[in-house]
Amino acid sequence: MNRLQKLTLLVTVFLLSSGCTALLRTPSQSDSSISASTPTSNPKQLATSDSTQPVENPINSQPEQTTGEIAPQYLEISQRVQARVPNQELRQNNTDLNQLYEAAAVADVELQSITQELAKATQGTVVIPPGGLKDRERAEEKIMVDYGGDASRITDLARIALEYETLDQIYNALETVVDRTETLRFKDRFIKPTPGGYRDLLLNLKMPNGHIAELQITLRSLNEARFSQGHKLYEEARGIQAKAMMDGRELTPEESQRIEMLTQESEQLYGEAFARAMKQQPVSP
Repeated sequence: MNRLQKLTLLVTVFLLSSGCTALLRTPSQSDSSISASTPTSNPKQLATSDSTQPVENPINSQPEQTTGEIAPQYLEISQRVQARVPNQELRQNNTDLNQLYEAAAVADVELQSITQELAKATQGTVVIPPGGLKDRERAEEKIMVDYGGDASRITDLARIALEYETLDQIYNALETVVDRTETLRFKDRFIKPTPGGYRDLLLNLKMPNGHIAELQITLRSLNEARFSQGHKLYEEARGIQAKAMMDGRELTPEESQRIEMLTQESEQLYGEAFARAMKQQPVSP
């Protein structure tokens, strides 16, 4: 039994023993959001026993309210793209993580090639994540915490980013990306940022070998904030949740408080980065 299978077994045993059978999801059940199933005493992170949705990660989930900071022309472009994209529940074509990594390695070569072409066409900068494919340990943790052990739901083993200086450039690039790729899902996190304050355009693309990859389109200032500190805050919060789940217990008050503090730090970090970008290069009227 490999590490992921052991983690999945621990999650299943915990959910069954705690009566949280609503969190044991079948492939036919729909859930289009990125979320986490960690038990917690914080109402913002707790799923009720009759809920059909896992608990959302407090730093990286997507709220319902809009920011009010996006100009009407960008909202119009976003809505136009939303109408073109299926935005269906996404699953890879198998559940074996080893095979998924093999497919991701093939897809990543094509993803980088396509993104380089898109960058040239839209005056963007390609940002390749350090290390290439998603770290194996992080992937296993995400599968356990966010997807209840279902490896087919992870869609960012192969991922890349396009970086721009202004929102004008970002939204002009968006339609070009959708025109030239097979886009399966689109989230506008400038309109609906994560609770941790991170903003981007998040797209999932179907690659020629059938593997689903991730493309982020974001501001340079936000990307710099993420690499300098933001991702560390996110990973610490996820690690606290994962430990509680593996221990088969709820978050302690101290852990809940720490996650709340991390979320607030993240909000401030990205809020300041976004404000700097808007001040330096105001959006077009």
